[in-house]
Amino acid sequence: MPGWADEVPAPRSAAEAAAAVDTDPVGAVACDDGEDGDGKGRYQAVYVQRAGGGQSAEGPRTVQRVLWDIDQTFEASAKRYAGFDDSRRPRMVQDENCRPSVMSVEVSGLGEEHSMSEVRDLAQRAVDEKVGGTEAEQEEWNSTHRKLFFYDTGKPDGCGTAGAPGPESRADMHSGWAEVSWGCTGESAMTHEMIHQFGVTHCDEDKSQGNDPICRGYDETPRCDGPRSGAVLDCGLDTFRYFHPRPAKGSYLAEHPEENVARSPYLMRNRPAKPVATSLVDQESGKCLAAKGGSPVLADCEGDGRTWVRSIGGRGYFKLKLAGKCLTRSEGGAARLADCKAGAAGQHWWMTANAGENKDGYQVVHRSGGDPVTVGGADTFVMRSA
Repeated sequence: MPGWADEVPAPRSAAEAAAAVDTDPVGAVACDDGEDGDGKGRYQAVYVQRAGGGQSAEGPRTVQRVLWDIDQTFEASAKRYAGFDDSRRPRMVQDENCRPSVMSVEVSGLGEEHSMSEVRDLAQRAVDEKVGGTEAEQEEWNSTHRKLFFYDTGKPDGCGTAGAPGPESRADMHSGWAEVSWGCTGESAMTHEMIHQFGVTHCDEDKSQGNDPICRGYDETPRCDGPRSGAVLDCGLDTFRYFHPRPAKGSYLAEHPEENVARSPYLMRNRPAKPVATSLVDQESGKCLAAKGGSPVLADCEGDGRTWVRSIGGRGYFKLKLAGKCLTRSEGGAARLADCKAGAAGQHWWMTANAGENKDGYQVVHRSGGDPVTVGGADTFVMRSA
């Protein structure tokens, strides 16, 4: 999302700067201080284009935005279901600033319409060439890296798929791949496919949900309702759960730890996500979300009172704070700025991800559902690092 290194942040006041202390930049994933060969797994994002199409500068940046959203979804899920201040975030190949590194490759020989398997085979060969080394070294690299393919290649014959090479358990070191076509690129679709990489499967044929623990909002009979179904992992809180950092004694995951995705070597522990200091910019007008008399309003982006601090609360919900006040849903349903209160349900929000052509727009939806927050006719906002 906007706020990457090539963008100049809007000026902010001393008060806003103080409010942004101890925050991460929008887009920074969990920092990985290890090196290859340390027995841990990593995710490598791969942006795939057709040869001769001209390298797209925006494509890899879009992928980075999606990866940050994925990072935040895993973190919110860990906090929500643990009931403690646990952290689980994907270990991604990244640069020195903890921004996800996107490998860009080109493929040739594809028709405008092609199968996902065709482009995957070509993309994997291109990845092996970039990794370099001997065939054995490439095989070793592939065994510890799960590829996340984003196909900007025309018209693949699907939205997304994934594969895991015969995992013995969900929590072991097996590799795998996940892929989405460009039209389906987004946090929800790719996170869904990443869960398949662990060896987690889909519905039983009768749609009973007895073997469908993914639940990313796509299922015919989802196990939970409202925005939660597409906002967190394992939303059902039922006996079919697959993700829990601290399963209760005697529970299925406590007695079958190999089935617990939260134990995977592809996820980092004890790297809690810091809040992010951000402007919320109307995707259409370019104006910033500010406040006047306790009500959110649109205003010019230059000036005080434009820096929001978005954090992930102890139950996984997002909290949005501006100048010491929290975005709050009133009894009548309107959004206002009010004193922040621990555990206040009216201050718990979800932010839907990757709306619009550039996949950088977000809608703010209350935990109980309903329409997104709308201010001055605007309901989709870009996050820009303050």
